Amino acid sequence: MNPPSIDILFHWLANTPELLQRACVVIVVTYLAIRQTWFKRAMRGIDKAWLHRLVAAVYFGVLAIVGTHNGIVLDISRHGAVIEYLSWQPAGLQPLQAILSFRDMLVLSAGLFGGPWTGVGAGLIAGGERWLLGGFVGFASGFSTVLLGLGAGLAKQAWPEAVTSRLGTLTVVLAGTAVQKCLIVLLSDPRGLAVATIQETIIPETTVNCLGCLLFLSVMQDMERDRLKRQAQQAELRALRAQIEPHFINNTLNAIKALIRLDPERAASYVVKLARFLDDTRRTATANSISLGQELAQLENYLDIQRVRFPDVFHFEHAIPPSLLGCQIPPRSLLTLVENALLHGKRGHSGLLTLRITGADLGKQLALRVEDDGCGIAPDRLELLGKQPVSSERGGGNGLYQLFETLKIAFDGDATINIRSRETMGTEIALILPKRSQPW
Repeated sequence: MNPPSIDILFHWLANTPELLQRACVVIVVTYLAIRQTWFKRAMRGIDKAWLHRLVAAVYFGVLAIVGTHNGIVLDISRHGAVIEYLSWQPAGLQPLQAILSFRDMLVLSAGLFGGPWTGVGAGLIAGGERWLLGGFVGFASGFSTVLLGLGAGLAKQAWPEAVTSRLGTLTVVLAGTAVQKCLIVLLSDPRGLAVATIQETIIPETTVNCLGCLLFLSVMQDMERDRLKRQAQQAELRALRAQIEPHFINNTLNAIKALIRLDPERAASYVVKLARFLDDTRRTATANSISLGQELAQLENYLDIQRVRFPDVFHFEHAIPPSLLGCQIPPRSLLTLVENALLHGKRGHSGLLTLRITGADLGKQLALRVEDDGCGIAPDRLELLGKQPVSSERGGGNGLYQLFETLKIAFDGDATINIRSRETMGTEIALILPKRSQPW
C-alpha cells in the first residue's frame, strides 16, 4: 500500500468531523433510549433471555443501517470524490462507489455490550443490508460487518471485565477495524481500488469507531450506575419496611394481655394472627413488589389485629375489581395509608370511623383511593406530607414520605399521588399507578 497522498490527507480532515457529526445523532438517540423501560430491560437481560438479545440486536442493527445511509458516498474512480447521493433510493450504489459510514460503530457496540449473539444479529441485519446496496466492496463490507459483531461479542465473552474499560474497548475496536479492512481488501475485486477505498476510509472510520464506542461505553456505564443507585435505594426502603413500629407491637400485646382475662380463646387466636402478620411482614420486606391481592390480605390481617386494640371504633370496606388483584405494587402501599388514616383520623373524631378503599381500571394505569371520614389534616401539615419527613406524636409523616419515595423509585416517577383533606371532614389519598403484572 502506497503512503497516502496530500489529497487523501485533505479528505481525512474534511470527512472525519463530518462523519462524527452524523454519528452523534445515534449516540443521542441511545442516551434517550436508556431512559425507556423496554431498553433498560433488554440491556440488563441480555445474558438471561433470548428475547432481550433479539431486541438489542434489532435495535443496534437498525441504527447501523441508519449509519450506512447517513454515511458519505465516495466515487473511488474519481480519487474518492464525495458525490451527491440519495441514500435511501432503491437503486443502490454504482459499481465503483463506496460508503464512508459509522455502521461498524453500532455493530461493534452491539457485540461489546451484548455478547456474540447480539453482535452477530446486529451484523447480519446491517451487513446484509449493506451487501444489498451493492458497489464493488458491497459483499466484502457486509460480510466483514457480521464478523466484526461476532469478534466484538466473543471479546466480551472472553474478557468481560477488560472490554468494559476504556483501554479494553479501544483495543477491541482497533483490532477489529484492522482485521475488517484487511478482509475487504482480500475479498474485493479489483484489489487496487479496494486498497484505494481503505486509504480513503480508514482514518475517518477508525476515529468514529473509537470515539463512538467510548461514548456508548459511557452511556451504558451511566445506565449501570443508575441501576446500582436504584438497587441501593430499594434496599434502604426494604430495610425501612422491615422495621415494625415497636409501639404497635407493645400496644397489641398489652391489648391481648387484657383480653386473656375476658376471653382466653379469642386472645389465643389474636396471638396467632399477630404472628402471621409479623411473618408476612418479614417475607414481604425482602420483595420489591407484591400483588394487590396479597397487599389486601395483609391489610385485613393488620386491621383484624387493630380491632382487639380498638373494638367498635372503625369500619373497613373495599371495592376493587377482581381484574386488578394480580397487579403488582410495592409492599405496604395501602397498609401505610390505612394505618395513617386509622391512627390520625380517629383522633378527635366521635362515632365510628369509616375506612374505605376503592380501585378503578384506567387501561394502562390503575387508581387506588383510600378514604376516611375522620378529623382531617391541618393545611400547614397537608402541604408537607409526602414531600419530607414530618414529625408527629403518633408517627405517620415518615411513613407517608417513605411511601412516596418507594413509588417514585418503583415506577420511575410515573406514579401520581394526590392528597385531599379538610379538617373535621376526612381525608382522601389517591394513587395513580402504571399497571404491571410481573414482579420486579
